[in-house]
Amino acid sequence: MNTFFRAIVFSLLCIATSLPILSHAQDDHAGHNHVNKENIKFTNSLLILGDNHMSVAKMKMLQEYANQKNLKLDYMRFKDLKAKQAMTEFSQYELVIFDVLNARLASMMLGQYKGAIKANPEVKFDSPRILADNTFRQGINADQAEQLTGYYFNGGRENYQQMMAYISAEIFSNTHMEYAPFVAIPETGYYHYLSLIHI
Repeated sequence: MNTFFRAIVFSLLCIATSLPILSHAQDDHAGHNHVNKENIKFTNSLLILGDNHMSVAKMKMLQEYANQKNLKLDYMRFKDLKAKQAMTEFSQYELVIFDVLNARLASMMLGQYKGAIKANPEVKFDSPRILADNTFRQGINADQAEQLTGYYFNGGRENYQQMMAYISAEIFSNTHMEYAPFVAIPETGYYHYLSLIHI
């Protein structure tokens, strides 16, 4: 009887002591669902420079998709990058994207960086939201500018994912990378909850 009792107690102790281990294992697994940047071998780097209304959530999403394509993406606000610092800052990247809403704001916010852009001829620059104005575009041809505008302006998870693949393949010439064309999102439409196709 004593032997049987000891066996039951021992079994219960084993189960009890294993529960925290299982709990920690589950926590560790959940914590590794995000991309670990330390294990990524980045192939190229880009910077998104935007105004004070730039969405941090959007930038973090873009960072995640960039990491998936082995791209290093940083983002800054105009107020945090002075003109005299821009020359050195831009030189650290292969592509700089200016996130401004329209040409009027671009002339106001980006004019201070003209010298820094010219001083970095090997760096590519683009302003996807203002396709018609190429004042702050460098090293990007008309077709590339149109594609970047399509991805960036239409937005959404799928477009942002494919934009990073496009940048890797067409801007950084990583020929092994595949991408899909951007999906144009209509500005207005009708929605019905029973419809599988939204117009």
